Amino acid sequence: MAARRRPRRSGAGPRPAGHRERKLAQLAAQIGRSIEQTLAAESQDELLQSMTVEGVQPTASGSRMVVTLMVHGATQETPKAEVLARLESFRSTIVRHIAEDVTRRALPELSFWLILDPDAMPEGDDADDDESDWGYDPFDS
Repeated sequence: MAARRRPRRSGAGPRPAGHRERKLAQLAAQIGRSIEQTLAAESQDELLQSMTVEGVQPTASGSRMVVTLMVHGATQETPKAEVLARLESFRSTIVRHIAEDVTRRALPELSFWLILDPDAMPEGDDADDDESDWGYDPFDS
């Protein structure tokens, strides 16, 4: 009598618990490294070069990543819209480098959430000034 063989896992059937979350976390980490390297090495803009990736958070579907960037080269008086415009003008380079660094059929959409370096914030009563447009809403950009 022939020995029974175990059926091969051919991709059919459910994945182990946590597999998708682990893969999304890996992708987020790869995207964060790629963005930080691209900003530092490819940008001619000192403000973009000074940014650091504080985190990359995938949405539930994984089709979008919210990238939190700390802006070190700006002050509270620097308009957030100006910084976003400079970042948006560099978006195609960022996406191209991510595509080179990450092997995926489709890349997730990127949303940028900018936060100002706490060292650039004024101390005292000026810290609560409502004229600043440096909010902390990740979906305002």
